[in-house]
Amino acid sequence: MRDSQPVLYDSSGNPLLPLSVAGAAGGNALNRIPAVAAMSFDGSNIAHLPFGPGALSDADGGVNSLATGVQLFNGATFDRSRNSEYRLLLASAARTSTTLTATQTNYNHRGIQLVLNVTVNPGGAQTLQVNVYSVPTVVGAFGILQTAALANSGNPWTQHITMVPGCPDAPFGGTGATAKQIALPRFFAVQVVHSGAGSWTYSLEAFLIL
Repeated sequence: MRDSQPVLYDSSGNPLLPLSVAGAAGGNALNRIPAVAAMSFDGSNIAHLPFGPGALSDADGGVNSLATGVQLFNGATFDRSRNSEYRLLLASAARTSTTLTATQTNYNHRGIQLVLNVTVNPGGAQTLQVNVYSVPTVVGAFGILQTAALANSGNPWTQHITMVPGCPDAPFGGTGATAKQIALPRFFAVQVVHSGAGSWTYSLEAFLIL
């Protein structure tokens, strides 16, 4: 059996991986050189993990993939670890009624700073209010984490709402800014409440803090 190749076998006698490395097209094969393979065991079977370029993903089962970065367990699957992150929750647009953002997923951030940028306001005594909600994973009412009532401060103006453990429970970052010592939950949403039917133009940005 001069031309046979060494083979790795599992506990049931099934071949797993030939111990040779084939050469590229037009190149030389490196026969009979032991190959290095990462193996996984699922409690019943052993299988090799395929090598190759790939990207980490969220909600990954953690099976048969080689991670090249930190992944965090969320109770069911694994997610990529994040750095400080920017999200545009509401693009700048004219709005005449209360607006709720899509539900956001917090992967590993401790807190958040929201920035409301108002470029056009309806004037008069109309105001905006920003509510930050925790979103339940089962049917139930949203829980209010932070509320910031924002008076009409001219045109344009910017408002900062900060939620992060360890920050002072006092305004900073400009007139009307608010801060609260509270951690950001796994799922959250932000609502901008209009006091009237006047047309406001604004955007809402989020900076997620580690």
